[in-house]
Amino acid sequence: QWANSIRCMLEGREEDMLVVWFEELLQESEKTLRQICEHVEPEFLEDMLPAAQHKILFGSRFRSARCGALAREVGYEI
Repeated sequence: QWANSIRCMLEGREEDMLVVWFEELLQESEKTLRQICEHVEPEFLEDMLPAAQHKILFGSRFRSARCGALAREVGYEI
């Protein structure tokens, strides 16, 4: 279901749509955040970048094994 929904969304997307993958946001935070800011036009601020003291909230779906390992790798405390 999820894969089909994503495929349909990508096939019918508008030209002004920006697709951001969670993994890219974690692995290339600054580059990805700058792309988002360019697309929706807020000013990019260094404070937007993930930092070691940031935590992923208890109960977050990003605490899963796949995303959790990636989040720990880039400095999030889980």
